Amino acid sequence: MNINNILQNMSHQMMAHHFCASLDSGLTQCSLYDGNSTGARLIGIEYIIPSSQFKSLPEEEKRLWHSHVFEVKSGMLTAPSLAIDDEKDVMKNLIDTYGKTFH
Repeated sequence: MNINNILQNMSHQMMAHHFCASLDSGLTQCSLYDGNSTGARLIGIEYIIPSSQFKSLPEEEKRLWHSHVFEVKSGMLTAPSLAIDDEKDVMKNLIDTYGKTFH
């Protein structure tokens, strides 16, 4: 689960529940929903790549991606359905990644 700030209006926040699958070469694809129960609506898609792949992107493309460092360190990103040790492992893996979100 993540609390997202909207770049065009940083005072606006929305909750996004991420359901993710690892694809290939370090690429992860997440479907974002406005809840985690029956009737939840799809509100976006996020692609996640490791920093090593981000560094190889053209500068123009890099502007479309965001680091997950702040989301992890601030506590905005959580995994409430996991045991605390499992959540820590997830955050250790995510802290060095970048995401590109489509809403």
